[in-house]
Amino acid sequence: MPRTQPAEVRRTQLLDAAAGVLVEKGASAMTVGEVAGRAGLAKGTVYLYFETKEDLVAGLQARYTAALVRAARALVDGPGPHLARLETFLRSMVDLHVSERELHHELFHGTGMRDDAALRELAALLRSFIEDGASAGAFTVDDPAFASEFLLHGLHGVLIEFVHEPRASKSRFVSSCLESARHLLGAA
Repeated sequence: MPRTQPAEVRRTQLLDAAAGVLVEKGASAMTVGEVAGRAGLAKGTVYLYFETKEDLVAGLQARYTAALVRAARALVDGPGPHLARLETFLRSMVDLHVSERELHHELFHGTGMRDDAALRELAALLRSFIEDGASAGAFTVDDPAFASEFLLHGLHGVLIEFVHEPRASKSRFVSSCLESARHLLGAA
């Protein structure tokens, strides 16, 4: 690997290394030195990108929530019928949470951190999607704001349970989520 990398590449390397250490040791036992070692860098290099260990964890959380927001933007802006986009969104949420189960746990339960701004953005994107679906005749919903909050928090609640059940069927889970969402949204 070249000694000099573009800043974004180096930042990604550090976040990848931090994710591994965080999952293995937890936030309280994670050290900047271990992150640097895992990334194959000097400890001082970490401090060029993150002032503290807490900044590293916050960077991981921001990267995680950005993936959620990207999926929600695809729901709003993507092609195809509303229900097909909703199913794609649900599948992407399941895939992300399953693939990052341990990281999600450490970021949001192990550290006690929250990202209310990301939750508000997700709710706003869902609301926009629901309003658009209602305008297009795909949904019949009286209160898109409430429906978006209910869908967001309901999905989060059942996802957390789902990812900790190793034998659970992904296809059955997604079908159940989609069916519940159809009822909530009064899907045509």
